[in-house]
Amino acid sequence: MKNTILTILLFSSIPYSFAQDIVGVVTNNVNVRMEPSSSSDIIKVFNIEKEVLILDTKGNWSLVKDPVNNKKGWVSSKFIQTNISYISQNANVRYNPGGKIIKQINKGKKVIVLKEKEKWAFINDISNNKKGWVHQSLLSSNKVFNSSTSTSSTNSTQNTNPISNNNTKSISVIEKRMKKMGLYEKWKQFYRNMPSRYFISNINTFFNTVESYIGVPYKYGGSSRSGTDCSGLVFLGLKSVGYNGNRLNAESVAKLGRFIGNTTSLKRGDLVFFKTSSRLISHVGVYDGNGKFIHAPSSGGKVSTANVDDPYYWSERFLFGVRLTKE
Repeated sequence: MKNTILTILLFSSIPYSFAQDIVGVVTNNVNVRMEPSSSSDIIKVFNIEKEVLILDTKGNWSLVKDPVNNKKGWVSSKFIQTNISYISQNANVRYNPGGKIIKQINKGKKVIVLKEKEKWAFINDISNNKKGWVHQSLLSSNKVFNSSTSTSSTNSTQNTNPISNNNTKSISVIEKRMKKMGLYEKWKQFYRNMPSRYFISNINTFFNTVESYIGVPYKYGGSSRSGTDCSGLVFLGLKSVGYNGNRLNAESVAKLGRFIGNTTSLKRGDLVFFKTSSRLISHVGVYDGNGKFIHAPSSGGKVSTANVDDPYYWSERFLFGVRLTKE
């Protein structure tokens, strides 16, 4: 719950259209109440495994919203967990890391990660409260659907879950890249709770605004003609298409759209993200097409173009792309 509160505080300055609704899962059949008190009137009951959006906390209570009908109410925080993962393929559950197999858990199963040890995760199967160890490569932060799931129910769930707005294939590509770069733990932390997508209706206006800043000097924390940094440049583009909230950093911007796994799938106006420091996401640019992107480089430089596939620098630091258009 401390992590939930911290996340809410970090994003409290972001306007609602950009706010990060925290995805939680109910771990038991639980009463939903009008007020944060056990003596308050019961509105309804959430069944075990129900996914909710956590809007606020007060003492030992959480204000949650049902993503299906947008109804809100208070539930006891002890019955909600946020560290949700999904089994990406049929997996062996073991007594200890690499040890004796207890059972097999099916693809698409929703689990809670209780703790991690090297490449293993100790998980709790919410449906039966059974615990055990599985290899982390068999877990995904993105919702996974079993092939036996009906099309109608799958579509309904995807439309109510912010995380499912992202392409499963791209997420798989990105997760493999993160593992290769030794960044998988940081990626899981970043991707665990995602907001709803933010859409740009006029990508040409966004891109042309960013392009118009080519030649402007780099300035840390800047976002004007006198100087800008990488996230400031994207912020200027967002303002040109109607965003009127507080400035976002590179990590916050990276959570807004649909993830693109490969540079070959990028389109003009997509955002591109890189790791250039100890942080997972430390640089952002705007894709120009033909392998080029516009960005505000480090101190002493100017807004300019670079090659996303540059073998001497950018290609080995590329993390993923993000698309803000509605497609």
